[in-house]
Amino acid sequence: LSEYYSKTGREGNAKKVLNEALSRNSRDPQSILNLAGIYIEDQQWDSAGALIRTFLADKVILPEEKLGVAQFLFA
Repeated sequence: LSEYYSKTGREGNAKKVLNEALSRNSRDPQSILNLAGIYIEDQQWDSAGALIRTFLADKVILPEEKLGVAQFLFA
């Protein structure tokens, strides 16, 4: 749903959906990547950075998932 909102220019709705998803599962890599991508597109560097730093600092999240985020960021 968030992807649809983003593609149709409704970033506000996409952010809302992603934040709701993250409130249910704050460790979901796909939701984190999608929300960070929206922040980056909107040049909200602090918000994107904070989201990614929190994700990378989480000791419960598997290294493979963290690697996926790093690959996304540096692609």
